[in-house]
Amino acid sequence: MKWIGQHIWDFISRFRGEVYIENLSTTTETNVLVVDSAGKVSKNTTTVGGDITGVTAGDALTGGGTSGALTINHEDTSSQASVNNSGSTYVQDVTLDTYGHVTGLTSAAIPTLNQNTSGTAAGLSSTLAVGSGGTGLTTVATDTILTGNGTGALTAEASLKYTGSTGVLSAGLTNAKVEVGRVRASSDSPSLLTTSSGSSVEIDTFHLFGTTVPTVVKFMPSGEGQQAQVIIEGPEANGTDVAGTDMWFVPGAGTGDEPSGSFKFYGHAGGGASDADVNVPTAMVTIGPQGNITTLGNLVVTGTPIVGWHGSHTTIKILHSDFSADDGGRPFMIDDTGVGSENLFGKTHSTMFAYATVAIPTGYKATHVMVYGDGARAVEVWEHQINSKTGVSKGTGNVDTEINITDVNSSATNYLFIQVAQTAVDEIHGGYVTIATI
Repeated sequence: MKWIGQHIWDFISRFRGEVYIENLSTTTETNVLVVDSAGKVSKNTTTVGGDITGVTAGDALTGGGTSGALTINHEDTSSQASVNNSGSTYVQDVTLDTYGHVTGLTSAAIPTLNQNTSGTAAGLSSTLAVGSGGTGLTTVATDTILTGNGTGALTAEASLKYTGSTGVLSAGLTNAKVEVGRVRASSDSPSLLTTSSGSSVEIDTFHLFGTTVPTVVKFMPSGEGQQAQVIIEGPEANGTDVAGTDMWFVPGAGTGDEPSGSFKFYGHAGGGASDADVNVPTAMVTIGPQGNITTLGNLVVTGTPIVGWHGSHTTIKILHSDFSADDGGRPFMIDDTGVGSENLFGKTHSTMFAYATVAIPTGYKATHVMVYGDGARAVEVWEHQINSKTGVSKGTGNVDTEINITDVNSSATNYLFIQVAQTAVDEIHGGYVTIATI
């Protein structure tokens, strides 16, 4: 029985408490005791490792050694300082080495309106293309207006200006033109204020050349219960005793042998609100290509009409009937000896003077006198009065030569007295007096 128990002990032993092994000797064996999952103790003959004989620092590491307590350090491979961006700056570039270490940081500012796309300050002298929202120009003169050409940089128009301080828009062009239009109904004739493009524009107030200086064109808006006004006013002259500026209204020129267009003033001829034609424009006054005036109604002239001489505003004709002979006893005669050849002329008997009297139209002045004939005889011109026999000489000359007399302004009593020296064979064919408005 003892042997059986000993046998069991030799092969299988279970200890329910702690197990101690005393007097263990040192050995070179590499086997180790292990405990499996069932709690059985056994040995493991597999080599699980040996002693560490040294530690070597690899790339980007420092330290190591072969004995004692060893320390491994990360090598400082970057000198890049920290970056703390604020405002409109940002980290633009990050540089890494092969180990992923940060070796460089580059900051940049967000481009502003005066900077290029690289963030570099460019200033107002730099060029930004039209496609990028710029003008394509480096500089633009003060008050210059820019125009586009459809392809490239804007064009700075030297002749187009807007002065902000005065609010004046100016066009310094030889043939400057301003077009504004309002499309009217097709039944309206003519179609007033219509542009070639047919665009529709409603105008309340429109000024050219400002309001502090003379207003050229002004469309006055109408208020409640008020009538609208259209005022066309010429510029006032500057300085002392300076004539005002002319205003030109020029109809379109014709082509070939055709005349120019007429200048027409339109109104509304309707008789009242119930009249179907009350809103149809009608030509009230028409000034034709030759200056003829046609009116729908009566022509009423306020003041003294200036009509010239038989409709001429430049010339008064001197006829044979305007001449008289002096007191030599023979009249001024018409020589008709050549009537068969249609040759007729005036003459005096023997050596006498012939005299012509010419009235100057109201509102005009006489400036030149011409007597046609032969013989190159002397001519003298006087200013006389209907209430006096005494005259004042205004110039002398000869037949067939225009005489530039001292200007004679028309008055209620004056006229021209013209003397022509004659011999028995001298001829007088007629003459003229040049006139101009005062």
